Amino acid sequence: KTMSILGIFLFYCSISIYSQIPDPSLPKDLINNPWYGKWIAVAGEPAKDYGVYHFRKKIQLDKNTDTFLVHVSGDNRYKLFVNGNLVCLGPARGDVYHWNFETINLAPFLKAGTNTLAAVVWNFGVNDGPMAQMSLRTGFIMQGNSSVERKVDTDKSWKGIRNPAYSIL
Repeated sequence: KTMSILGIFLFYCSISIYSQIPDPSLPKDLINNPWYGKWIAVAGEPAKDYGVYHFRKKIQLDKNTDTFLVHVSGDNRYKLFVNGNLVCLGPARGDVYHWNFETINLAPFLKAGTNTLAAVVWNFGVNDGPMAQMSLRTGFIMQGNSSVERKVDTDKSWKGIRNPAYSIL
């Protein structure tokens, strides 16, 4: 019985370790250099306190495409929407020195013309968050995979607000 528990433990450890290996198909600059997209936050809001924030940007596309890759993450947690559709959520847990991100193909959610990208980001706060949830400061980041997709990069063109409807009891 001890051997089977050890075998199951080692199996799950190997999955966890494997999931941490960077995808070799991603551009090396993405892993080794600072991103063009910058972390954004709502000005004047606390960096580490509990809060729920909404970020939004509209982009124009001349035509439909089969591939529109972006890399995205949030601190503590986020949900990404495109044209009202939930696309992904995350990030996978890591630490402030090894922050995780998701790579997503937005093409199935985009259309020719105006598209709305939106993210809900929440921070559990210093005292109310799970111990395993690492945080540096509340924020959101997105970067397009190529020059064509770079129109989504987080910068001052994104709008952000804090949602006062949420609070910790």
